[in-house]
Amino acid sequence: ASTFDSLNVVLKHHVPIETCCSGAYGSDIWGYTSAATGKEWALMCYSTGMSAVDVQTGDVVTAPGFTSPLSPWKDIKVFGHHAYYVTEALDQPGIVVFDLSGLDSDPPSISDVGPAAIDNGGGPESSHN
Repeated sequence: ASTFDSLNVVLKHHVPIETCCSGAYGSDIWGYTSAATGKEWALMCYSTGMSAVDVQTGDVVTAPGFTSPLSPWKDIKVFGHHAYYVTEALDQPGIVVFDLSGLDSDPPSISDVGPAAIDNGGGPESSHN
């Protein structure tokens, strides 16, 4: 980690923003460890979407067909093998759920499960964690 100051941290890979995030600026990063394989991923939110970066190889996986309106307000958290992607951007679901179990496949993949539903069948218009 000679380029970046660090304490008790080992830089495994530097993935340029152009590679992981379509050149868009980042807004949040969160970790995911597969319970099945122990493989670690960095989940990166950026102004128009989300990508998963393999911590060991630096390979990047995106959810096919998923795009999000341009907004700096994106966050992601994980529970089990699902990622909960939230945004305060208007005109889109406030919470989108992704199935991360496909990251254990060859080739790895992310599935867009869809917007999170609430009791009335809809979802929140915007959210923030």
